[in-house]
Amino acid sequence: MNIDNSANRDSVGYIPDEYVELKSRMHDRLLDLIDLSVIDKLDRDSLSTQIRKVVEKILREESF
Repeated sequence: MNIDNSANRDSVGYIPDEYVELKSRMHDRLLDLIDLSVIDKLDRDSLSTQIRKVVEKILREESF
């Protein structure tokens, strides 16, 4: 597995650096905003709903 995204710029599966950076920021913000101590107490649907709301909030803050 090649993790150097620049080596794959001409390949079909190229992922732009901006996308990778956004994904990384989203992940970091999710970890900051979600109360990890309650994750195992929520059912899957509730957890998905809560995560979706947090992601939407983050995207609004990122102006997407």
